[in-house]
Amino acid sequence: MNVYLFNPRQKNFYLHKKQNQILSCESHHLFIMSSKELAKKVIAIDTSGSTSGGSFYWHHVKNILNANYSEGDLILSWSNKIYNKTYEEMMNIILSKCGQSATYPEIILEYLHQTKIFPDFKIPHLILITDGLVSVDHVDLCDQLIKQYSFTFENFTGYIIGEKKYANMSVTCPFSRNCPHTIYFFDQNTKEKEEIISVSSQDLKIISEIKNINNITQFNMAYESLDRALTSRLLGTKGDVELRKEVLKMKNRILESKSQNNAEDAEDVDNLTKALKEDNLDLALKIGSTYFSQVNISYEQKINALIRMCDGGLRLIFDKDEIKCFKMQIAETPEERHVLDIDSAPLYDGKSNFVCPITYENESDPVILILAPKKPILSLLTTKFDTEFIVGCPLNIFRLNNLIGSFMSCIDHPISLKSMIEAEKCGCPITKSPLTRKQIVGGIPLGSSEEHVSAANWTLCQILSGGKILGDNDMWFAVLWILVKLGKIKYLTDVEPFIREQMIFRLQNHFIKASLTELSTLPCRKLPLATACWFCLSSPFFSPAPPKKQNLLRYHLAHAQALVMLVDIVGYKLPIGLQTALSRTRLVSTMLRMKKENPKKFENEILSLYQKTVNVNVQEDSSFKEHFGIGSTFLPLDGHADLETVNQTLSTFPKIFRDLSIEEVVWLSKFVDCSKSSSEQDFPLLEDPPSLDTLRKGDSWTILDQQYQKFEHIKICPKTMRPYFTLNGKDWRQHYTETFGKDAPVFEGLDRTYGMYVFYNKKFPTLDEYLLGLYRKAMHFSKTLPSKIVDIAKYRMKAFEEAKKDLTVSEFTKLFMESADSFKRRKMETNSNEE
Repeated sequence: MNVYLFNPRQKNFYLHKKQNQILSCESHHLFIMSSKELAKKVIAIDTSGSTSGGSFYWHHVKNILNANYSEGDLILSWSNKIYNKTYEEMMNIILSKCGQSATYPEIILEYLHQTKIFPDFKIPHLILITDGLVSVDHVDLCDQLIKQYSFTFENFTGYIIGEKKYANMSVTCPFSRNCPHTIYFFDQNTKEKEEIISVSSQDLKIISEIKNINNITQFNMAYESLDRALTSRLLGTKGDVELRKEVLKMKNRILESKSQNNAEDAEDVDNLTKALKEDNLDLALKIGSTYFSQVNISYEQKINALIRMCDGGLRLIFDKDEIKCFKMQIAETPEERHVLDIDSAPLYDGKSNFVCPITYENESDPVILILAPKKPILSLLTTKFDTEFIVGCPLNIFRLNNLIGSFMSCIDHPISLKSMIEAEKCGCPITKSPLTRKQIVGGIPLGSSEEHVSAANWTLCQILSGGKILGDNDMWFAVLWILVKLGKIKYLTDVEPFIREQMIFRLQNHFIKASLTELSTLPCRKLPLATACWFCLSSPFFSPAPPKKQNLLRYHLAHAQALVMLVDIVGYKLPIGLQTALSRTRLVSTMLRMKKENPKKFENEILSLYQKTVNVNVQEDSSFKEHFGIGSTFLPLDGHADLETVNQTLSTFPKIFRDLSIEEVVWLSKFVDCSKSSSEQDFPLLEDPPSLDTLRKGDSWTILDQQYQKFEHIKICPKTMRPYFTLNGKDWRQHYTETFGKDAPVFEGLDRTYGMYVFYNKKFPTLDEYLLGLYRKAMHFSKTLPSKIVDIAKYRMKAFEEAKKDLTVSEFTKLFMESADSFKRRKMETNSNEE
């Protein structure tokens, strides 16, 4: 028998090899595995020092191991040492939550190579579990060993468990580059499981088929797979020169193909814009609908991002959020264009009240001075969501008060461009605002020309991002115009006509993707900005209607009113019913969020808008909390909702609920589906809602409600803690019929519910608890409770109080349970009567 000491970097274990057996010895334990029974899976579990004592980590390790382990699988415990473990031994480590030493993922490869457990180095399935991250040196070493030893992985699954700032894909990425894989992240802060990336064999195959992609149609069909495959292939690497050459060749082929179709595309765009200018709404809607069936033609930025990956752009990016914000890291810089470099010729011939504060004359060439912020405005964004929210469409800034405040604080007073130029010629350039004496970074000239627009864009980029183009420049200018239009910057009121003229110039002459987004699954045809705004607002009205996921109005809810303002100033007609569709879309989106947060509470509150209800409170220690949730809840009663309850409920809802009729609110709530995303919700945009009478639950307790006072006179027997079974020689059924009438419904369990509550909860119920119990009971035979149930419940509780007097809970329970049998109950009543 040959014995080898395997000790790379003092990672100690012993390898014994004898004929066709592999024996691994550690801590005086001997494990034997026949090479004829090679493992189908390798489960490599990180047991480095950072895992020690981590309950969250070891809890999930245990679940993952149990879910994936099959007899004969190879379990490896690794850190900067590596050990072959049996299932039982690994479970002991999990129970002890013990970890030590550093994180060296390359030791897994060294072990598999030295032991030759897989002689051809083809690993059927590697499952790697880790809580940490490693430097690019470890990533490079793993890549080197995989190449040097010709490792191949048929499948890879990665589990990253911990906090995002301490755990990322740096450990897993070398193993997943060339095989189908899925990587999950268990977030210690949110306690949620997230699929970070999933790459199929089809995705990987697309890399070898790049040379067959010749036009936009083929590229768009392959893009999602290409993006996933290249991200996985290039994560943490210095790039790939050969792959870059193939992507560039693909880009050139697409350019050549695109040039042949430009004339046809331009004609389509002209036809849509022409129809809008001619107020031909029907034709515009017809043309717009065709864009959803056509392949997206905007591809430049997507290809440039792929090229940047091939250049090593993902070298130090291992986190999912960082990958998503990759576009920000490669943002373009605008052409430098200062205000003093542009033509000062007046470009606005309309009436204006603008008087330059320097010349004290009416001028037609105003420039808005822009103050230098302490730091770029967009650097104030602290989350990935907010960053993508704002950069995706700058109009969303109106949803972030702190950011809009910072933006407005940079907007100074206007002066004339002529004054600035003359001051420069005199050797006294204006570097501070003449009115506020604050340092300026530049100015926004308001002429309707590309020269003025370029200077305005350059200045805006300085205050927003320190010079980078983050978000559409025309939309950033729209933010300025809307603020002035709404009267938020009073001292710019006199120059609003100039701002509006440049806004119109931008809207009519600048092109943008039809969907106003970077999403490749939505129409990306380039349209004039005004046309694109109209396109997004009108998409629900196209015929045929686009798929629900492509209803663009849903993607622009946060700033839809701003888009309406932009369309209005160019005079394009919007479809009749847009405001209704917009309000309903907002409402459904809001209701989806509310329903996901607390489904039962949401449904009960909606119920109270049309059905008479009683509001009860469920305490934290209540036995009903599993069914009703904790806090206030509504129980349905016979009859219509009263106005006071409706107004009270609406006052607790967001304002959008009060912008629509009660009928619409209730009706639309029935379409909210928590299993679908906001963009997938299917609901009527324009149809009239049905009457609330079709939704209200039936009146099944009318006879009892008309005679509810009679419940005050039904006594509880003090010997049984139940109503008398026999009274005046008549059993309870006969007595009930004579009291309420032969057609009166029987509320089964009205008094029994009280007694059973005491039995199960070891205490007497409050009124709210009694009502909750009655509703649970009534649910078996009715959809509602009597409208007078509160009064009825009070009468019954009073009857119990009079019967039990000073009885303890245990004494009450004893009598109540002993009288459960009807024969014994009658006997107990007889004894009571004799006494």
